[in-house]
Amino acid sequence: MPPVTLVEQLVAVGRTGDFRAAEGLPGAGSHAQVVRFSSSLRGDGLKVLDALTSEDLRAFVKALAVYEGTVNGLGSVTALHHVLPLVKDEDHSLVDWVLANTTSYWYYSHGARSFAEIEALKAARAARRAQSEQLEHEREHLAKVRRAERATGRLFNAVRRGDVKAVQALLLQGAAPNTESPEGVPIVQYAESLGHAAIVEALIRAQRGAGTD
Repeated sequence: MPPVTLVEQLVAVGRTGDFRAAEGLPGAGSHAQVVRFSSSLRGDGLKVLDALTSEDLRAFVKALAVYEGTVNGLGSVTALHHVLPLVKDEDHSLVDWVLANTTSYWYYSHGARSFAEIEALKAARAARRAQSEQLEHEREHLAKVRRAERATGRLFNAVRRGDVKAVQALLLQGAAPNTESPEGVPIVQYAESLGHAAIVEALIRAQRGAGTD
């Protein structure tokens, strides 16, 4: 049966308000045929609905939801995902009807039985995602702090050895360039006392970058 014919039949069912009559239309109960029809309502296939009035489009959506429900819904294949956005449903009453009377849109509603429930689920997911991102941010920050603390603890020995590359690497890891030697001497002065000019330069540059004197 051409899709346009079935569309007309679904609209006719919708106009009567006896939406269960959709269960007796051709292809109802056959998963392959219902999928074939619903899949046709995508892209250019939606043009078959262009001539429908707003009222008929709402009637069609309800009948379509019942028709898809004859095979217990189609999951992500449901044509409702493509058709519902075509309907003006500012009060969400059409979505509420579909969710309350069929399971055809449950894949996208995540089991919600009303638009309000869908929004509540979205808000809950957003809150969990925000919490997860916050926890991840805190873990990253803590790891960075610990890495910097370890680097600072190793900086003195690197300066004492005159190991410029090690000092530079530790500074990149967050080592504090204004730390002190075990005797309480500022690390820059300690490096100067050993004649490590390149290390002194690296430490001063790091201090300036950190906004310290």
